[in-house]
This record gives sequence, C-alpha cells and structure tokens, in this order.
Amino acid sequence: DGWVDPYNMIDYANLLYNLDFIDLKTRSRFLKIEKRIKSLIDQKKFVDAFWALDNYFDADLTGYPPLVQNVTGISFYYNFIEAQKNDSDDEMIYYLNQPKVRRSTHVGNLTFNDQNNEVERHLMVDELLSIVPWLEVLMDHYKVLLYNGQLDIICAYPLTMNYVRKLKWKGAEEYANADRKQWYVGKELAGYSKTAGNFTELLIRNAGHMVPGDQPLWAMDMITNFAFNRPFKDRPHK
Repeated sequence: DGWVDPYNMIDYANLLYNLDFIDLKTRSRFLKIEKRIKSLIDQKKFVDAFWALDNYFDADLTGYPPLVQNVTGISFYYNFIEAQKNDSDDEMIYYLNQPKVRRSTHVGNLTFNDQNNEVERHLMVDELLSIVPWLEVLMDHYKVLLYNGQLDIICAYPLTMNYVRKLKWKGAEEYANADRKQWYVGKELAGYSKTAGNFTELLIRNAGHMVPGDQPLWAMDMITNFAFNRPFKDRPHK
C-alpha cells in the first residue's frame, strides 16, 4: 500500500476510467495532466510537480477540492465504495489522545494527528521521488511484502503493478513466471498472492487503503504468515 514510485504510479486516468468513474473524454483530459506532471518530474521540478498533483488529485495543501473530486464526486481516495470519508479515524484519534492512553504510550504532551500539513510542506520534494533503487536492493537480500486493498484508489493495486513489473532484482524472471494463487483465511477468500523468492505481493479483497481497518482478521493473517514464514493458504480451511 506504499507510495513507492510516483512516476509510474500516477496513472489515475486509466484507473478511474477502468473503474467507470470517468468517460473517454475525461480520461484524455486527465492523461494530459498526468503527462505534464511526469514532465516536471523528468525536469526535477519536484515542487512544481507536487502542486500540479495536489491540484489534480489529493488537495492536501491547496485548500480546495481537486479536479478529480470535482469531476467524480469522490473525495475519499482510500476506498472507492465510500464517496466521503467516514468517522472511524476520528474515533481512533480521540482514543489515542485520551490522558490514560497518552501516559501508557509515553508520548508526554504530544498530540496525535493523522496528518500534519506542516510536515508535508517539508516533504514536497520527497513525495515525487522514486525509492525503487532502494526497494530493489532490499528485495535481493531480505523478505519483502507488498500488499494492496482492492478498493484503494490512491495507491491502487494496478498502480503498484506499474512499477513492480519493471523492478530489476535477481528474482524478476521467477516472479514474472510465478502463478498467482487464491488466498483463504478460514473458509473466506481473502485475496490473491504471488510469491517469488523472498518477495510476495498480495491483493486483499473488500479492503481499501487501510487494510487493517477494513479487514482486521485478514490483515492479522497476512502479517503472521509473512513474519513467521508461513504459506498463504490457497484453499478453504478450518
């Protein structure tokens, strides 16, 4: 669910078209905008690229709805089943900021926030940089798990696959030829897995960007299997 390679992941025009949120005319318009953003990245004008992306897609700092929201009516990019953000995060924030919880987590007087615009302003350049070279090194030497919720938009599975298929690592050929398997948690089809060497990529059904919040049991199974080198079970079980 990570923002790893912006250049290849900025492909919302095709994603939204394939999900039926936009038509061909709008797709063409969005593709032109994305081409401009990628041109700015190529020119290493990362701050300009940030603002272009912010106006186009997520509006973290612009203060008004981005183009994608104005066109589709969707303002919550973490789960396309929900047009607007639900209040589940508010409940979490309230809980974490309670005095007894703050004492038990040893955070002193610090207030928990799920997003801080001031921090993001200092990360404008970083947001448009690719970390693929570091990921490739990790994949050659350590276990790596990439997972995506099927209902996510902002870091959707197809956007992740845009860069995964281009990764240069020692297991690339094995991965390209590997079979995708069903993944079951108990008797429920939780998603689909694909493994090559130390690398596993996972698609989780009925989940958006926040997989542990949408499917906590399946997320626990995913984390446990990965941490303890257990296989992702490919048939129903007790």
